Amino acid sequence: MSPCSRSPGQRVAACKQYGDDGQGSKEALLSACLHHGLGQLAERMLDHLAGIDTFRDRLSKVFWVVLDFFDRNPQMGRMMINSVYPGRWGSDSTPGQQRLTELFLSVLHEGQDQGILNDQVATPILLDFFYGVLLRISQMHLLRGRPGRLADQHGVLFDMLWRAITV
Repeated sequence: MSPCSRSPGQRVAACKQYGDDGQGSKEALLSACLHHGLGQLAERMLDHLAGIDTFRDRLSKVFWVVLDFFDRNPQMGRMMINSVYPGRWGSDSTPGQQRLTELFLSVLHEGQDQGILNDQVATPILLDFFYGVLLRISQMHLLRGRPGRLADQHGVLFDMLWRAITV
C-alpha cells in the first residue's frame, strides 16, 4: 500500500521509516510516497530485464520502462517536479535505491568494458547523462501538458540517446 493512501498514523510511521522522527513532515510523506512508487519502478525494471540478451536492447528496455512508468503514473512525475528538492535525492541511501543504482552502474560499466559505450567519462557520469535525458524528457512532457504517451515515441527517443552514449 502506498504511504500516500494510508491513515494518518500509518503516514507518520512511513515518514519515520524515511528519516523523519517528528510528526510526519510534508517532505517526509512525499519522500515515502516517491520511495514507494520508485520501488515499484525498480521491481518492474528488474522483471522486464530478464531474458534480454543484447546490451542495446537492455538499455532500450530500461528507457521504455521508465517512460511507460511516468506515462502511467503522472502524479509521480508531478511530485518529483513540484515538491521534492533535487538535492534530497542525491543523499538517498535506501536499499532499493542503492540496489537499482548499483545494478544500472554495473550494466553501464559492462558496456564500457565491451567497447560499446563511451569510456572517456566515468561510469557514474554516464548514468547521470542517461537519467538526466530520460527524466528531463518525462518531466517536460508533463509540464508542457503534451498529449499522448512518451512510451509511444520510445524508439526515436532512445535512438537519439544511444547515439550520444556509444563510441
